Amino acid sequence: MSARSSQAARRAGKRADQWVSVRPGSGIATRGKNGTQFGVWPKGGTRYVPVDAKTFTEAQKIKTELDARHNRGERVVTKRVRFPEASSAWWETKADRLGPWTAQNYRWALDNVHGPYFGKSLVSTIDVDELGKLTRGLEQRGLNVVDRSRPVRPLAAKTISAYMCPLQGVLAFAARRRWIALDPFTLLTSDDRPRLSENDSRPYEWSDEDVERLLVASAELAARPEARADYTLILRAALETGMRQSELIGLPWRCVDLEAGVIHVEQQWSRARTMIPPKTKAGLRRIPILPELVTALRVHKERAFAAGRAKPDDLVFCGRDGGPLGHRNLTRRGFEAARDRAGLDESLSFHDMRHCFASRAISRGVQLQLLSEVLGHSDSSITSKVYAHVFSRVDAEAAFRKAMSS
Repeated sequence: MSARSSQAARRAGKRADQWVSVRPGSGIATRGKNGTQFGVWPKGGTRYVPVDAKTFTEAQKIKTELDARHNRGERVVTKRVRFPEASSAWWETKADRLGPWTAQNYRWALDNVHGPYFGKSLVSTIDVDELGKLTRGLEQRGLNVVDRSRPVRPLAAKTISAYMCPLQGVLAFAARRRWIALDPFTLLTSDDRPRLSENDSRPYEWSDEDVERLLVASAELAARPEARADYTLILRAALETGMRQSELIGLPWRCVDLEAGVIHVEQQWSRARTMIPPKTKAGLRRIPILPELVTALRVHKERAFAAGRAKPDDLVFCGRDGGPLGHRNLTRRGFEAARDRAGLDESLSFHDMRHCFASRAISRGVQLQLLSEVLGHSDSSITSKVYAHVFSRVDAEAAFRKAMSS
């Protein structure tokens, strides 16, 4: 091996006996005694990159192509990074910037979905087709696609999208570090992404009758001798304020101004069981409440005062011990039990009451900007996008009435 080739090998981080130069100064080498694996040293590179070539001529063509891409200003990947290394590097930069519950979910997805699925694969081998294959597998088989001991249980589109979020972060990070030429998520089409059902793509549109049936069902459940709690008021607050579940659970009395008829959202109780501020600045907001809800909260506060639980930092909606309600208990024993008793669609979730509030507000003529502020959206375009079908229907019906009345 020539001195120049030996020096190149050392610069590439390899021992001299691992790379044997085919032609000194050519920027092409073979690895091993048999010379069966070719590597090229493209412009802008810092080490030899193994390529899929069977002859020197093929390797030379690949090098020429890589050099041309470099001359055009395109990225040329010259470092072999495996998925575990890439995901760990991304996590170190991201973990302390995530909320506790989001961090927990991202970590779970990396450890239980992407880690087992990609193993020690080179991050550069994760392309659009690989992302599509993983998505289809999760749609058809669920987590069985990464762990055969798990039952075959297809996952919903929203669940798959949540699992893909940390993977998208890893690949975007890898592209920024030049470990891959391009983030494959930027090339995904609608066919590659999880398929939304009709119910997923559009929020359920509640009627006034649906709202009444839900609250009546909740009150009936609370009246049973075996009932552990009455969730009717918190369900009503969700329907009439659009507050998120975590915001309702973390609501203290000091943030409820019954004289002004306003709720100030300043904190939320996370699923990681910690009190945290809202995710965005827009989440810090004030919500006007209806006189009927003000009256109901006054009665509730009088009872809380009698029990010694109406101090400023005490929670408005709390458990028997005065502590925060459990998210799952509120969902299962509060909302889902009332939903099923009322005969509402079984696909409805607690979060759908927020959509109910927004849809009813739009139908009653509440302006987009005001509704966006009450919901805590960082931009009114988010509100417009989510509820575009409701806005368009309301506008169409108003135009129809005007046309017919004239």
